[in-house]
Amino acid sequence: SSHNYLIILPTSAPYAKTLTKDNSPYIVSGALSVISGGELIIEPGVAIKMTEGAELEVNGKLTARGTALEAGRIVFTSVHDDSYAGDTNNNGTTTMPAAGNWRRIKIANTSETSQLEYVTVRYGGPACGWGCPSEEDLAMLEVFSSPADIKHSVFEYSLTAGAYVLDSSGNIENSVFRSNNQAVQSWGCNCGLGIRGGAVTVLGNSIEANRIGLIVNGAHTVSGNSFLNNQNEAITAYFQGGSPAFNGNTASGNAINGIVVGTVFDDYTFEKDLPYTFWSHSTLVSSGKTVTVKPGVIFKNPSGAAISINGTLKAGGTAAEPIIFTSQKDDLAGGDTNNDGLCEPGNAFSIAACPS
Repeated sequence: SSHNYLIILPTSAPYAKTLTKDNSPYIVSGALSVISGGELIIEPGVAIKMTEGAELEVNGKLTARGTALEAGRIVFTSVHDDSYAGDTNNNGTTTMPAAGNWRRIKIANTSETSQLEYVTVRYGGPACGWGCPSEEDLAMLEVFSSPADIKHSVFEYSLTAGAYVLDSSGNIENSVFRSNNQAVQSWGCNCGLGIRGGAVTVLGNSIEANRIGLIVNGAHTVSGNSFLNNQNEAITAYFQGGSPAFNGNTASGNAINGIVVGTVFDDYTFEKDLPYTFWSHSTLVSSGKTVTVKPGVIFKNPSGAAISINGTLKAGGTAAEPIIFTSQKDDLAGGDTNNDGLCEPGNAFSIAACPS
């Protein structure tokens, strides 16, 4: 039969419900909830097909651990996607999958650590225009105030962001975020991966062909990631409620092959990584604060940019690794940051040191 199993979960806890490969594919229609104290366990090789507007909300625990073999991956996708588990809706090629076919997986307000390993999530994303709420309806996977570990997974073809993590902890490792942000208009959800608040390690991921690669705000560690062919910058970094740390990241083919930095509010140390670039008028050092710049750091700024120093700046380069302040057009320092293929004369920007 092309029509398989609707998922029915208990309404009282505790419980552990297992979805088996033998009964795959499963269908989710409407809203499916894992209540507090409940656990949804998904075996390797299970495909879950989501109908129009469907979503999974987890207030308990989600354990989805596939395997490295393609046949062992766990897949969340549109009911119209025949590339996994065949023609589930039995209509041939009459319908094709598209971004936004279903809404999201939302893990929220739980102390249980959810695990997604070797999971593919595609063709979801809630409709998000200019009027969508600031912290809701932002991504195909949303993790709010909950611990979660995401490893070896793929998030692709979302109408909004691939994943958004708010005030949570955990690790996002060796995963792929690609071809997301298919909505013409998006507000706060125009990235492959977004992280705000909490403490998350972002390690060894490939983030490609989104609008912005990564938006990060807070005390997170971003290390060893590859940013490729994103329409805007590789990374946007904010410094509200903590400061992110960057190390060993690479970027190519993005509109800005670097880290766009907002105002630095607290004491902070810039480590050598991708070139850092600022908004047109930004504060590098806030009043009463100290910013330290390590050897080899490169700041590359757009035409007319002004950087204010209202506190203490400690910048100590070396002969081998000088600290460089230059134009985005200067390809001799940090490569082709503005991705125009041209090595042009610099353009003017200014640094203003103000009394603290």
